[in-house]
Formats: sequence, C-alpha cells, structure tokens
Amino acid sequence: MLLQKKQRAPKYTEKQPQEILIRAHRLYRLFSKGDYELLMDDEKYFLLHNESALANRGFYSSDTNTTTPYVKFK
Repeated sequence: MLLQKKQRAPKYTEKQPQEILIRAHRLYRLFSKGDYELLMDDEKYFLLHNESALANRGFYSSDTNTTTPYVKFK
C-alpha cells in the first residue's frame, strides 16, 4: 500500500451552474405544492480541513483505480 497524492477535483463547467438553477426551481415547484416548509440555500460548500496538515495531503491505496473519487480528489 502506497501513499498517493490527492488530485484536484474538476471545476464546474459553464453548463453546471445553469443546471443547478433549473433543478432548484424544479424542486421548489415540486415541494411547494405539498404541506412542506422548504429551506433552500445556494451556497457552495467546502470541507473545513487544513490541507497544510500532512494527514490531509494524501491517501493510502494499493490500487488507485478502485479508489473512490471522494477519497482520491481534494
């Protein structure tokens, strides 16, 4: 098992922010018909970890092809 360096996750494409708005509107219309209290937030979240800490710079894997993207990317 070797320590592998984490890779950068891909950035948003130009189409993705538009898709987010469309899907958020669809969800709002779907849930506003029923007896729901809906709270929507348009923030982009990030993990609150310190990448300068040695423990967060890499991951251990014997086969990087089977490693999940959640572990592989920052």
